[in-house]
Amino acid sequence: MEVIFPDWPGLHPDAPDPRPTILVPFPRDLPALAQDQRVVLDSGAFSMSFLPQADRPDVAGWMMQLADWYRMARAMYGDALRWVVAPDVFGDPRATLAQWQQWQSIAPDITAAPVIQLWPKKPLDLFTIQGQARAYGAQRVVMLSNPARMTAARWGRTLEDACDLIRRHCGPTCHIHLLGAGWSLTDIALYRHIPNLSSIDSITYYLAAQRGERWCRCCTPDTPWPDAAMHPAQVIAQR
Repeated sequence: MEVIFPDWPGLHPDAPDPRPTILVPFPRDLPALAQDQRVVLDSGAFSMSFLPQADRPDVAGWMMQLADWYRMARAMYGDALRWVVAPDVFGDPRATLAQWQQWQSIAPDITAAPVIQLWPKKPLDLFTIQGQARAYGAQRVVMLSNPARMTAARWGRTLEDACDLIRRHCGPTCHIHLLGAGWSLTDIALYRHIPNLSSIDSITYYLAAQRGERWCRCCTPDTPWPDAAMHPAQVIAQR
């Protein structure tokens, strides 16, 4: 199982970047990649879910802007762009399916990974997972949401069963990515034992640095956290 590293806004350190793949959400500026680094792009739907309803953008307009951003990234990154994520609705499976269908008509030239959403109060609902996987059909990449910020231990056997259902309906070689996971080194280690789970994204590496943790002798409490975060990233990437 692979760990993908959500990027943070702002400047990057001058030090070598050990993160093999970074995840960047819309509408951030597209960052320059380090040598051999790759990128996954997200729709930004999670952040948008925290906006009051009156402040949320028109869905069709948002999708058109997102599509243009994805096209610009495709031209900029080439093969270094691994995949882009379809515009979903955090915590709402029905609205997510409706937006998936709308996306097909707005941006038919952009193949985006669909998102399987779960109700926050029913985060272990295999019936909901199966229904969305069946609707999406064969896919190269499928994203699975983690709306309750569950750990691998909390998922238990349900996550293994969820991956089995997704591959049954979306294809035996489908790459399954769990969004927003790995809340500690122990949690990341447990996810590595889930059969058919291909990758997760985790912000643990830079949260640790922001808390003042320093994982190497070359960093001090005064070291800026973006510089210090590269050491936890290196530890996680090499495990």
